[in-house]
Amino acid sequence: MAFCLHAYNTGEMRERSGIYFEGRLSFYAGVLALAGLVQLTLGAFCRVKVGSTILEEGPVRAAMLTVTYPAISIFIGFLQCLTGCWGVARSVGCHCGANDFSYQVMNRMRLSFFLGIGHG
Repeated sequence: MAFCLHAYNTGEMRERSGIYFEGRLSFYAGVLALAGLVQLTLGAFCRVKVGSTILEEGPVRAAMLTVTYPAISIFIGFLQCLTGCWGVARSVGCHCGANDFSYQVMNRMRLSFFLGIGHG
């Protein structure tokens, strides 16, 4: 979806119009920011209560989140929150023009970290 947004920004969309992406970017980015904040908060809570290394009593589970390494959970949560806030800002027009695809690069970097080091 990220590079489809770049196609929308440059005016070269083939499958979906700009209206399709305008409504979805703010919603999906807002959900991503909220999920990142929840993950960051849970990681910080575990770090304060248990410690910053691996949790020796086993992972902490809250709803769909599992924290084994609090530091990783904090880092990934921060990246998700940052990317989500950046997406919400872009949805209201805060970007550097049609050829600015830094948001897509940030999404790719976040996904690489998420898949590379785990979800904490």
